[in-house]
Amino acid sequence: MALLGTLALTLGTNKSTLALLHAGGFLAYGLRLGIFLLLRERIPSQKKRITDREESATLSSKASIWSFCGLLYPMMFCPAYCHSIATPAANLIPLVVAGLGVMWFGLILESVADSQKMAAKALSPDTFVSNGVWKFSRHANYLGEILFYVGNFVAGIAVFQKPSHWILAVGGTAGIINTMLSATKRLEARQQEQYGNDAAYKTYCDKTPSLLWAASYV
Repeated sequence: MALLGTLALTLGTNKSTLALLHAGGFLAYGLRLGIFLLLRERIPSQKKRITDREESATLSSKASIWSFCGLLYPMMFCPAYCHSIATPAANLIPLVVAGLGVMWFGLILESVADSQKMAAKALSPDTFVSNGVWKFSRHANYLGEILFYVGNFVAGIAVFQKPSHWILAVGGTAGIINTMLSATKRLEARQQEQYGNDAAYKTYCDKTPSLLWAASYV
C-alpha cells in the first residue's frame, strides 16, 4: 500500500491538497503497518503466536491468502487512484473532505489502538486490553481499519469516471470490510475461550461494543 500511495503521489496528475492527502493516507498506512509488524516481532508472546500460526498454515492456504491480497489491494486502492488522475466537481468537495476525514481518523485510531495493545501485551501477555481506545471498542484496531477504507471509498465517489471504477471500488471496500468482520468473529471466539471465565472480561464485554462505540457506555 505504501508503494501504491507513493506511485499516486509521484505519477498522479491531480496535485491538489485533497488528492495528495488521499494518496498520502495510503503511504502513511503502509509505513505504519510495516513498522507495527516489525515491533510486534520483538514481543516474545506475540512472536510465538505468529510463528505457531505460520507453521500450522499449509502452502495452499498461504497461496490462497497471497492471491486474495494481490487481487484485493489494487481494488481497495482504486478510489485514491481515481482521485490522483481526476478533479472532483466543486459541489462534491465537501463529500471528499468528509471521506478523507473519516479515512485519516480511522488510520489514527488503528495506530493508537495497535500501539496501546502492543504496550499492554509486552507487560502482561495473558491479560486482555481494556484501557485507552479499547475502553470504547473491543476491537478498536479493526474498527479503525474499516473506517479507513470506508472513508477512502467516500472520498473517491466524486472522481469515479467509469463503471469499472465503481465495480473495483465497491468490490475492494466490501472485501476488506467482510475480511475485518470475519477476523473480528474469529478473535471473539479465541478471546472467549481464553478469558471466558474471567468475571472482569465478562463485565468488559457487557459494557463495551465489539466494534462501534455506544453512546450508552458509562
